[in-house]
Amino acid sequence: IKVGYPTLKEDIKRIQTVRSAVGEDIGIMVDANQSLTAAEATYRGRAFEDLGCLWWEEPIPADDIEGYAQLTHALDIPIATGENLYTAQDFARFFKHEAVDIVQPDLRRAGGPTALLQIGQTAHAFRIPYASHGGGPVQLNVMACLPNAMYLETGMIPEGSPLKLEDGFVNIPYGPGFSWE
Repeated sequence: IKVGYPTLKEDIKRIQTVRSAVGEDIGIMVDANQSLTAAEATYRGRAFEDLGCLWWEEPIPADDIEGYAQLTHALDIPIATGENLYTAQDFARFFKHEAVDIVQPDLRRAGGPTALLQIGQTAHAFRIPYASHGGGPVQLNVMACLPNAMYLETGMIPEGSPLKLEDGFVNIPYGPGFSWE
């Protein structure tokens, strides 16, 4: 759910509205798209913990490694980031500084499937779960190779797509390359 509205009250209302629509058994993650300061993200993160949110995604600017380290240490809700990091070295700095709880690399921004595998394996060495930023066959294939894969982020799956969502899971492709035949 997008959060980071002008007030925490607005964010809470948005989360409660979605919670009432989906029920208690569906996990809710919140994403502020880099819109807050570390202090405000800490304050709101505590409220999101109380609301049972699964993770707090990109609450502060992507390059604020010190702020992310502060958040991961101050909050119990996992902090997710990575869609706006661009190199394996960027990710390694976040891992080394304990500045991320769940890594979310983007296929195009991070450098393609080989880079995603490197990032995922490095995250695994630091015991950090991997959740994609964006989905599709390439991310799904990469995630199938990673022991720390957690969630595939994808939009609505159109009718006729080779991706089949069943009980919250998407099938792994069986065809050659990154696609299905």
